[in-house]
Formats: sequence, C-alpha cells, structure tokens
Amino acid sequence: MLMQLLLRAAVSGVLIFLRETFFMVYSVKYIQQQAIFFLMKQVTFALMIGAVLLTSSCTYPDGPIVSLKTREARVANAWRISYATNASGEDQTSDFESWQYTFSEDGVAEVSYKIAGITLTSTGEWNLIDDGANFQLLFTTAGITTTDEFVILRLTEDEFWIRDAVNEKEEYHLATF
Repeated sequence: MLMQLLLRAAVSGVLIFLRETFFMVYSVKYIQQQAIFFLMKQVTFALMIGAVLLTSSCTYPDGPIVSLKTREARVANAWRISYATNASGEDQTSDFESWQYTFSEDGVAEVSYKIAGITLTSTGEWNLIDDGANFQLLFTTAGITTTDEFVILRLTEDEFWIRDAVNEKEEYHLATF
C-alpha cells in the first residue's frame, strides 16, 4: 500500500511536472509568436508611412526630397526675391528689392512693389500645374490677362526657387520674410 501511494505520488508528480513544462514551453512559444507578430506590424507600418511620404512628395531638382507639408501649404506664404537673373542670365536681384509676393492657400496671389516711391499692388491667382512640377501666375490688368509659368526648382517652407518656363535663364529665388 505504501508502495502504491509512493508510485501514485511519483506518477502524479511527473504528470504535474509534464503539465507545467508543457504550459511553460507553450507560453514561451506564444510570447515569441506575439513578439514576432508585433515586430512585423511595426515594420509594416513604418514601410507604409515611408511609401506614403515618398510618393506624396514631389522631388524638385534642388529639393527637398520629403516634406510633411503639402506643396500648396509650402507655397502659401509671404515671399521676397532673394536672387534673380534676367533673360541674359545676369543678376538683377537689386531690381526686386521692394517687391513682395503673397500667396494664400485659396489660390489668391498678390504682388506689391514700389515705383518712384509709390506702392503698387496687383491681385491675381496662382496654381500648381503639371502635377505640382510647375507654378502658374495669372494677373488681369485692364481686361488683359497675363499668364506666367515657371518650373519649380526648390520648394521648402522658407525657400521657393522658380525658373521661367520659356526663358530658362530667368530664375527667381524667393525667401520668406
């Protein structure tokens, strides 16, 4: 009888040991699977965010590669000309010292400049065309609409570089105030 009790206790102890070992192994495997699943979700999420950023940003020749702001939001600002060249490629920055461009997010463009001490202001509209690769300005004066198109070279929150689409030597670097 004592032997039977000892045998039952030993078998019971072995069964408990096997059950605990099984649950421990199963728990470790379950935890490993959950960790791998969590890691895969994080990597997938990071790859999706990267893909969205790379496909939603427009890479201009002079940058930026990625921006969190839309092109329209980056254009909408008050700008001054920090550098300009004329049709011959000569520096004409000093001719634009008094000029100020203001582009609002709703597409309204305003340019102010001084001639002989008098400030003149013209209002028109601006558009991003050709999938955001080009910038268009439209101004109507005395019933005549003037349209200028520019190739965007660089567009950041602080810098907006454009080149005349017709005369590639005319280039304007705009900077925020």
